[in-house]
Amino acid sequence: MNRRAFGFGLIATATYVGSATAATIPSPQSGKGLIMLFRPRRAMGAAIRFQVTTAHAPVGNLSNGSVIAFQAPPDQHIFTVSTPSVTGSDAITVDIKAGETAYIRADMRAGWPAGRGKFLRMHADQARAENAKI
Repeated sequence: MNRRAFGFGLIATATYVGSATAATIPSPQSGKGLIMLFRPRRAMGAAIRFQVTTAHAPVGNLSNGSVIAFQAPPDQHIFTVSTPSVTGSDAITVDIKAGETAYIRADMRAGWPAGRGKFLRMHADQARAENAKI
């Protein structure tokens, strides 16, 4: 399979969930894992969108108070977040298994001339509680 076809397949598995709550977090698809990327609603840097990508394809934009549900094949996945800041990128590696759900919070950090994104792996209970506030 060539890279373009593989990249398109990854794009097709990403699902934007908008203003999801803990009750609307989907289940992983059969044979896949679910990676929930979320950004809590905060005043600091509210206008800045985080561009989230993997090594193969764009995943989506995390605006203030948004969630992305990414259905992924079991494997190790590297997610990168970028902003307009000079120091505006961060990456996190997620090793996902079939049927598993991982939670990644994107936080705003200081940067120049704009803020920068920072990823943090969250425990499921804490992530669900934070998602309920989105």
